[in-house]
Amino acid sequence: MTPDYCANVCSLGGFPYFGLQLNSYCFCGRSYGSHGQAEDSDCNTPCGGNASINCGGPWRNSVFAMRYGSDNGCRSSYRPNPSRPQLVVSSSYSKATYWTEAIPNVAGCIQMCNTAASSCLAVLFNRQARLCQLLKFALVPQALNTVEGEFYARG
Repeated sequence: MTPDYCANVCSLGGFPYFGLQLNSYCFCGRSYGSHGQAEDSDCNTPCGGNASINCGGPWRNSVFAMRYGSDNGCRSSYRPNPSRPQLVVSSSYSKATYWTEAIPNVAGCIQMCNTAASSCLAVLFNRQARLCQLLKFALVPQALNTVEGEFYARG
């Protein structure tokens, strides 16, 4: 675990804060501070991925605010990503992490994601089938990892 790794994971969900605890735990959140601020000296456990950096401590989080690029108030900046990042996890999350719409072009697919606001962070568009997969996370779900298409994530 490192602050960079945790920040990358939490950015996939658009979280404004992340915290590191006891050298290997990463927490993403929309708020923090409900238990008050601890002494800085309580957050002295070296990170598992880089011992020169501290990652919280026992029952103590080192909390960081995320800084996302400015998009002039619009959530419409997307960048193509040919590597199609994938993550296979087991989870008790029971809601679907994507949905499909028949849309004729990639611009329409991205516009549909913009309309969905916070529930869409990326798209996978198949030109031949004219299908748009709208993704709740900036990762391709395991169920779609064999689907051909162009991957775009908010950027």
